[in-house]
Amino acid sequence: MKKILIVIVILFSLISACQKHDKFTLQGAGATFPFPLYNRMFSEFYRETGVDVNYQAIGSGAGIKRFLDRQLDFGASDSYLSDREMAEYDNEILHIPICLGAVAVSYNLDLSDTLRLTPSLLSYIFKGEINQWDDPRIKQINPGIVFPQDKIKIIVRSDASGTTEIFTEYLSRIDPEWDETTGSGKKVIWVKGEEIKGNFGVAAKIRDTSGSIGYLEKIYAQQNEMSIAKIQNKKGNYIYPDPQAVSLAADIGLPADTRIKLIDPSSLAGYPISSFSWILIYKELDYLKSRVRATNTAKLIHWMLTDGQKYAEEIGYSPLPHQVIEKAKKQLTKITYNQENILK
Repeated sequence: MKKILIVIVILFSLISACQKHDKFTLQGAGATFPFPLYNRMFSEFYRETGVDVNYQAIGSGAGIKRFLDRQLDFGASDSYLSDREMAEYDNEILHIPICLGAVAVSYNLDLSDTLRLTPSLLSYIFKGEINQWDDPRIKQINPGIVFPQDKIKIIVRSDASGTTEIFTEYLSRIDPEWDETTGSGKKVIWVKGEEIKGNFGVAAKIRDTSGSIGYLEKIYAQQNEMSIAKIQNKKGNYIYPDPQAVSLAADIGLPADTRIKLIDPSSLAGYPISSFSWILIYKELDYLKSRVRATNTAKLIHWMLTDGQKYAEEIGYSPLPHQVIEKAKKQLTKITYNQENILK
């Protein structure tokens, strides 16, 4: 009898633990681009509320797929869904920008000054048309820097990635030939380059490969103390992707649904390869089968837009401008559970 009671107690404890996990652990997945910030935000949100968040940084493409299959409470992406993609679903999908980031061009060279690149040089390098670091075209815009007689080793992403979409969209805009051949998207067929999975992997590969160059979210290069190039913007200025330059790229008219690209802006000092990073959430959350779960998800995203913003610049991202936060909060007020608004 005593053994039976022990078994019953154990079973009851396991059931309670599972119920608690289902109730208080929110499931999200997607972009690696904002992962360092999200990791900090979710830790602080748990400390303040007791609501845990399990976020898997598996890339925007994989995260969107799981989100659209309704396997998650929320998805995360550095690229927004197109009108065509959204029209395939009867439940409206909301895009909530959480932070601003930059796609940095990082390199592994021992130079006396920061590498400067024009849009055309960047395209020539990633097409393989410039394959030596001492190419005269590179030297011309970097006077005073002695370049090694080394081959350029290109590092690119292998997985479906919002970072890739931002970078290839930029190259497509500044180079018609790139647009006609490689094009843009979360995953493309690269002409040149060693393909590596994730921002984490690209950072490690560049750091460990002398003479290499690649693209990644700036925070990964910054955390690994890697060199980052200055990119010439539309106004002809060479811009380093610091938080202020990224914020200036977002100083544009913003649509109500916040779906907009910040690539190659016209601002004098804006960094040309910038982007929002979005949380994706369904307008109607009845598929979660729990009002508590739906409410916790909505409250988490609201907290990320408000109290959580203070962690953005601290980590190396650009916090959202006030006008962006206000439009994002309006989007959140649309969220319902069984047709009843969750946030007023």
